[in-house]
Amino acid sequence: MAFLDDLRQRLDIVQVVSSYISLQRAGKGYKALCPFHAERTPSFFVFPDRQTWRCFGACAQGGDVFSFVMRIERISFGEAVRLLAQRVGLPLPPRQGIPTSAHEPLYQATAEAVRFYHQHLLTSEEARPARDYLFRRGVQAETIRRFQVGLAPRTGDALKRHLLGQGYREDLLEQAGLLYAQEDGYTRDLFLGRLLFPIADQQGRPIGFGGRSLDGSEPKYLNTPRTPIFDKGSALYGIHLASEPARREGLVTVVEGYFDVLLLHQAGFTNVVASMGTSLTERQARLLQNLAPTVVIALDPDAAGQEATLRTLESAWRLLERPSVGTARGLAFYQAPQVSLRIALLPSGQDPDELVRQDPEAWRRAVAGAESALDFLLRILPQRVDLSTSQGKQALAERVLPLVFALPNPFEQEQALERLARLLGVRRDVLLAARPARPVGSPRPTPEEGKAIANALDEPVESYLLALLLHYPDLRPLAHSLTPDHFHRTENREVFTALQQYAILEDALRTLPDPLHSHVQGLLGRDLPPADVKERQQAVAEAVRRLEERRLREMKLGEAEALQAHPPPQDALEVNRRLRQVFWETAQREGRTTR
Repeated sequence: MAFLDDLRQRLDIVQVVSSYISLQRAGKGYKALCPFHAERTPSFFVFPDRQTWRCFGACAQGGDVFSFVMRIERISFGEAVRLLAQRVGLPLPPRQGIPTSAHEPLYQATAEAVRFYHQHLLTSEEARPARDYLFRRGVQAETIRRFQVGLAPRTGDALKRHLLGQGYREDLLEQAGLLYAQEDGYTRDLFLGRLLFPIADQQGRPIGFGGRSLDGSEPKYLNTPRTPIFDKGSALYGIHLASEPARREGLVTVVEGYFDVLLLHQAGFTNVVASMGTSLTERQARLLQNLAPTVVIALDPDAAGQEATLRTLESAWRLLERPSVGTARGLAFYQAPQVSLRIALLPSGQDPDELVRQDPEAWRRAVAGAESALDFLLRILPQRVDLSTSQGKQALAERVLPLVFALPNPFEQEQALERLARLLGVRRDVLLAARPARPVGSPRPTPEEGKAIANALDEPVESYLLALLLHYPDLRPLAHSLTPDHFHRTENREVFTALQQYAILEDALRTLPDPLHSHVQGLLGRDLPPADVKERQQAVAEAVRRLEERRLREMKLGEAEALQAHPPPQDALEVNRRLRQVFWETAQREGRTTR
């Protein structure tokens, strides 16, 4: 028996949960005030027969015993496994090796470059002006060491000679973005005389650099070019140091620059990462999505910072605040978004690094008082268009409406529509007429198609789908509609999340704790039925469909059990009736159902 299965069989979710909160019997299950949000009426339920828990209140979250301990202790999956194994006296299995990544030499070369540049900054006479500059900016020696800040020599080949002397090949160093080839074919160091900020991935492996000019030369900032291990749009500066504090505090703050991160971490605000001068990309948003339930954007307060914030909202809000939605028999079901996106308003003319040096409490107040993304948009955008003209009204509506329609809560959506209608001086139904049509999905496979491979779905669908995605990475986009919440088992959630974030299997495995390595090896060792490309695609589509339908069934069943155990007051019943009416009206407008 696999270790995780053995551990799960020895655990009773009622005993585990009741060791943290007081449970009351309610029908076939137990109820309690939710430990994850403030409430007066119990909305948190534990179901012993399924060994699951769910909050039907503001959290709208659920899972198994592992996910409960992860959330209440604010720890990782691996830490939860160790804690629960210790609880039942089950020894942890010996560590298993992780397949070596084909890019390991690139990581090693970059790490050696970090050490070389850092030592040059700390010890060389050439670096004295750079050290003085850092101290003038308020960066202390300990912070320089913690972030491994470095300086590139001006000679043009100092790093090249050092790494060649360490046994690295010249073509490998060029592939890592440490060297560049001139027109004559001769390779030189990419960075010359620049202050260097090593950029690491979430596991702390150096993957590239951000280099700041110290002599006024352009560009002011130069980054490592795109390489097999570095893509600026997929990285967040400081994430390796901010991950644990962000999970612990339930909040991660995004700033713009390297110095912002250095000074904020130095002041004790360690849940901060930097987008490195750009608006957030969807790939960066996915990293944030898995760090904390609240993301605060605190870009510079100047015009460029506001533009970056606007671009961030338009590109990342749908992902960060995307609710889990499904439809069945004409009724829509949603869960609250897993991530709340907010905007911190900084004093005019002050960047985050300047603000925290002058008044750390002012920074704390700015983050605590961050406004919602929609409030920010409705405050900033009207200043940029002429609302006295139809063209200005249309321009504002086109930028705001898609985000309004993306709001998960129908009552919040109604309020936002009313607010926008008043601002534009138009009727609400005019805005509703602009609602985008529901995108048409790809057709579902017929039962007759792909019979040989579809029969394998008689086994647990989660494991089968993950085995397909592990064996055939090109199939992963077909599962884009799923979220980790579609998976019952926390270990499957963790594997699915890693596959979403990393294209290379070895890199995904490195993010997983030791207890999951044997689980992944088991998935990779599954015998999959012979199938061609089309049959594999159909099998993934069928597995996705089954997971979506299963989740909707369980949500309905859980709601029914919770209502039976704890009937709501009449006003709550009226709210529920109105909610279903709004869903039905929305579905009719989109042509999805009839009464």
